[in-house]
Amino acid sequence: MKNKPLALAYLLAAAKLDDDAKKNLLPVGLEDLAELSKCFGSLARAELDCSKVPSYDSVDLPPFLKHALIKIVTDSLSEP
Repeated sequence: MKNKPLALAYLLAAAKLDDDAKKNLLPVGLEDLAELSKCFGSLARAELDCSKVPSYDSVDLPPFLKHALIKIVTDSLSEP
């Protein structure tokens, strides 16, 4: 992680969003947090079609952190 500061910042943002959601501090209008968290996981990709994100139902983490970690791990697995 220390060689990937953007990934670290992305992970910290995900943790903060999860914490804010847990404390009910997110702005009004963000009702569907499950869908929003999947889209958050897609932000670092060129695509923004959240429907193409695979389901990782067995991963038991807060939603924003979950999708950020999935993105980071899948990206590092695809690196040469």
